[in-house]
Amino acid sequence: MFKKNKIRILTKGLRVIEKSSLRTYPIHQEYPGMKSKSFLVFWISLHEIKKLYGGLLVSKKVINKPLTHVLDKRKYNILKNQNYWKKQTFEKTFSTGELLTIGKYVQHGTAPKKLGSPRWSCIIRVGL
Repeated sequence: MFKKNKIRILTKGLRVIEKSSLRTYPIHQEYPGMKSKSFLVFWISLHEIKKLYGGLLVSKKVINKPLTHVLDKRKYNILKNQNYWKKQTFEKTFSTGELLTIGKYVQHGTAPKKLGSPRWSCIIRVGL
């Protein structure tokens, strides 16, 4: 059981993805750049997210260890060989309010937005 004073919010915020948005995230893990050694990410859908709505790409089989990352042109930490990693993921659909908990080593990214109104989600990173 976690003690109340041991859990802290590391980051929080809304994320909006539109069709024209350049704000997509290639396949990556959460651990690079995070100061907390133990943390979880809570990804909450604020509306129904169907396939092609710019939801999450989540690994079909998680490699539960740190993998080598490189910086992309936007200075984001991403996994090398994005074409390989995209083939290893599926696009997760969501119901309104559905929560997905992601560990620090889960390979994931943003799916391309091709349909629908802007995609809204809330992301909270919690240190344990």
